[in-house]
Amino acid sequence: MPWRSPPKPWSAGSWAGATGAAAAAAAGMLAVVLPLGWGLAGVWWGMAVLVGMRAVTLAWRRLSPRSPLAP
Repeated sequence: MPWRSPPKPWSAGSWAGATGAAAAAAAGMLAVVLPLGWGLAGVWWGMAVLVGMRAVTLAWRRLSPRSPLAP
């Protein structure tokens, strides 16, 4: 079995990038709430987009071959 270097954990920049991507998706969703007249339900959907995008970015990193917790 060949030796390979240990995977690198996420840096602060990686975490910030993932959070920024999720925030951008949520901001895009929230930007159309008022013009489209979605009201409070639209705000809740915007929050759901934020949480969903965070889950996607965390799962993507977790399942990455470079992850310290790679399967």
